[in-house]
Amino acid sequence: MIPKQRWREMTTRWVFSLPSVLFFLTVACRSDKGGITSLAPACQNRLDGQIVQWLSTAGATLSVAGTVTNQQTGQTVSIQSGGTFSLRTNGAGTYTLNFNHASGTASATMTVEVRGPCEVRFQMGIAGTVGSFTEGVHLFGDQADVWGVVTAVNAPASSFTVQAMGQTFTVQHTGGTPFSEAALYRPASFGAGHLALGQRVKVQGRIQGTSQIVADMVRFDAGVFCTPTVLVTPPGGRTSAECTMASSVVDLPGLVAWSCPGTPPGVGCIFEPPRFEAMPLKRARTRLDVRVSPHGARGTYFFDVVAGPYRFPITLMVQGPTVDFSVYCSPESITVPCGGSGMLTCTVQSLGGFNSAVYLSCSGHPSGVSCTFSPNPVTPAPNGSADSLLIVHTSVDMSPGPYTFQVVGTTAEGLTRTSTVHLYVQP
Repeated sequence: MIPKQRWREMTTRWVFSLPSVLFFLTVACRSDKGGITSLAPACQNRLDGQIVQWLSTAGATLSVAGTVTNQQTGQTVSIQSGGTFSLRTNGAGTYTLNFNHASGTASATMTVEVRGPCEVRFQMGIAGTVGSFTEGVHLFGDQADVWGVVTAVNAPASSFTVQAMGQTFTVQHTGGTPFSEAALYRPASFGAGHLALGQRVKVQGRIQGTSQIVADMVRFDAGVFCTPTVLVTPPGGRTSAECTMASSVVDLPGLVAWSCPGTPPGVGCIFEPPRFEAMPLKRARTRLDVRVSPHGARGTYFFDVVAGPYRFPITLMVQGPTVDFSVYCSPESITVPCGGSGMLTCTVQSLGGFNSAVYLSCSGHPSGVSCTFSPNPVTPAPNGSADSLLIVHTSVDMSPGPYTFQVVGTTAEGLTRTSTVHLYVQP
């Protein structure tokens, strides 16, 4: 018999979910190193637990027969007739426990963290599958992390109820604004901020009592979410975000295209990939590139990223020096005999940090004149420059005289800059 003063027990009672059952679990880390010479309690490497009740989702009581496996040690033990079990550990660390019912029809996973003598932290309190969806409840101290389904909405009060694995929580959002306001869920939400019955959400916040949550984050389980949510770029610049569409509906069209309605003049969106094959309960990802014309006005703009029935608000801030480039050739004038060639150097100059590839070509040159650039394209360093050698060839039957043409620099995005070259063809 271990004297009481020689051990203490930290115990937490949890509701646990399985794919087809619910049960209550108590886990303790015992300091039970006995003996008169023991000067202070010291945890043995052991986790003791007890399944208090094991229910089917229909509410029927099941036996507590089954096994528990510690993934980190590989140890598997049988659950005793009273629901108790004892597992060894390797001391402080994180342990994943797998529960398997004796019928072979149900299983669940629990993760706990042992932090020193007799301190057990639950990383995941409830986890399981209801139908095709994952639900869960994680409670530790005054913190709650709940993901489940919305069962009631009180929009004027910014509160709603969410049910997760048989438990019901009332959630009060700290923002205090109606749920119809899109800003309520920035930046951590899927969708534009409209709660509806049956919608799946993830809630994080402080637990009060046993079923009240003051939430500082509400995230939709289905919809569109992009990160970052605030994009910043100068005129002529570009910026990007990663966007995800999570679907919980089954009636999406087979092929869904990404779009960004509401962009201001001079702002364009490119998605890669631009569309995806919609599948129920699956996720699709894309990269959003936002490109602003050098003539785009500075300011703060708002637009949505849309996929099927879902949308997500994006804030675009156009500020700072204009990103641009210029093209100039030296010398500006060359003299070439008929059937001969001449050389000049064309320079691409970066402005405002520009550093994209520029493709060079000639435009407006007369018949009998051809241009060769080397290298082509060229990419200047930010606020630097890059040179390309231009060789101008003339045909032997070309008429002598003065000519002009343009050296054109073009980016992949279609930004174009030019430089004029004067050509004198001699007989």
